[in-house]
Parts: sequence; C-alpha cells; structure tokens
Amino acid sequence: MVLVVWVLLPALAASRLLAVVAAAIVPVSVAAVFYVMIRHDSKRKQEREAAHATAEERRLQEVLEERLEEKQLDWTGSESQQNKDLIRRLMKEVEKGNLDVIDELLAPDFVDHDLLPGREPDREGYKRGITEDLNAFSNVSITIEDQIAEGDKVMTRYTWRGTHDRGKFMGTAPTGKRFESLATVVHRISGGKVKEAWGMSAMGDVSIPETSDTLEEEADHSSLKVAIGLF
Repeated sequence: MVLVVWVLLPALAASRLLAVVAAAIVPVSVAAVFYVMIRHDSKRKQEREAAHATAEERRLQEVLEERLEEKQLDWTGSESQQNKDLIRRLMKEVEKGNLDVIDELLAPDFVDHDLLPGREPDREGYKRGITEDLNAFSNVSITIEDQIAEGDKVMTRYTWRGTHDRGKFMGTAPTGKRFESLATVVHRISGGKVKEAWGMSAMGDVSIPETSDTLEEEADHSSLKVAIGLF
C-alpha cells in the first residue's frame, strides 16, 4: 500500500501542477486570441476608413475640379461678354460724337490694319478718320446686327447710316443724300483695350445722288460708297 502511494504521488503532483499551469495558461491564451482578433478587426477598420477617406478625397477632388472648370467657363463667358460690351460702347459713343472714348478704349499702340487712303494706322489716325466722318455726315447711326466673341477677338456686323450734307468726304462735295453701308469689323482686345482692328465694308442699299451727270461724278460717288461704313 505504501509502495502504491509512493508510486502514484509524483503522478498526482504532476497532474496537479499541470492543472495549475493549465489554469494559468488558458486565460492568457484566450486573452491573446482576443487581442489578436481585436488587432485584426482594428486593422480592417482602419483599412476601411482609409479606403473610405481615399474615396471621399477623390470625390471631393472631382467636385473641386468640376467647380474650377465651371468657374473657368464662367470667366471665359464673362470675358467674351465684356469684350463685346466694350466694342458696343465704342461704337455707340462714336455714334454720339464722343471721341474721348477713343483714348479711353483704344490702346496707345493700337493698329488699324484696314486703312482708307491718307489715314495713319495708329490711334490718332483712327481718331482723325472718325472726325472726318462726323464732319462730313449728319444723322449718323450705327446699328449692330450681330456680334461674335471668341478668345480675345470680337467680330461685329453692323449697318452704318448717315447723311452727306456737312462737308467734303474724300474729295466729294456734300450731296445731301442718305448713305447706308453694311460692314464687318474684327477687333482684338487685350487688357480691356482695343489693340487691333480689321474692317471690311459691303455696300447694301445706298442712296446715290441722282444729279451725277458725269462719269467723273459717278466715280467719286463710287469711291464714297467704298469709304463709308468702315469703323
């Protein structure tokens, strides 16, 4: 009996020790498992949040780009309208005889690429040409038919009307007749000033004096038709 006890005692002690060790290890193992699971879930959550943040950033970037594009379009459209308004103002002020607007709206280095004979291509030459027109014609009116703006250029199609009853125009004495001309002009605008101009006059219904009895007079009136209407 004593022998049996002595034989089983170590085994029992070892089993108890194992039970104690197991009792200590199991909670630690469970805690470790939970820790790993929590870390895994936390990592997955961070990855989801990062992916969501990236997607949100992309969405915000797209929205920002769209807004910037809209602003750019608005700015471009606004600039085109401003350029058209500038040319419209130039024409209507000249129609009223306000030549001071030329110094205001034309750049100091303005160039006129389509000149009438004897006129200079600069701003002062342009002003002298307009002055000659107004000194020769009364009842001047300018009707803007169409305007197209793109980039820094504005194309204007307009009808010029006036009565040649004030003074000579290109060597032709006052006729007392009403003239009408359809013309097209292109202006280039930079920094809110007109920098260049290209013009073309196309005559429509023009009142020619019936007293032109000679070919020389008819030639004079023909040159007059070509000259008027160029802005």
